[in-house]
Amino acid sequence: MSMSMKTMLAHNDEAAKMRYFDSVRTAKGLNSVWEIDECNDLDDTIPLENMVGRRICYQYIPDSTPTEELISDENCFVEISTFNKGMTWMDLWEAAERLIVQSGTHHRYIEDFEMRDDGSLELVTGS
Repeated sequence: MSMSMKTMLAHNDEAAKMRYFDSVRTAKGLNSVWEIDECNDLDDTIPLENMVGRRICYQYIPDSTPTEELISDENCFVEISTFNKGMTWMDLWEAAERLIVQSGTHHRYIEDFEMRDDGSLELVTGS
């Protein structure tokens, strides 16, 4: 007998929560991995106003960056962005997925979104 996500979370079963996120990832064909602790249900509305159309940014260092540039004081970061299309955590995951795919990096773990002074969100990833 399967339990709903809310029932599993009520029992504080972190393993079940991770299985839930993984099953959604697999069903939607996503490559990225969702690791946002504040989210319990991807269909829940994000607790921020004006999420539709909010700019999501991602700064990364391209894999092709020469070692000399990496160890110098040069700014090697590239920034790309997209816009959030909805109000749910799933919409935010899909925006992050678009950025990760566009960047071509190996960083696929979605760890956080940090609010910038201009109101946009910056995607934080791990590998």
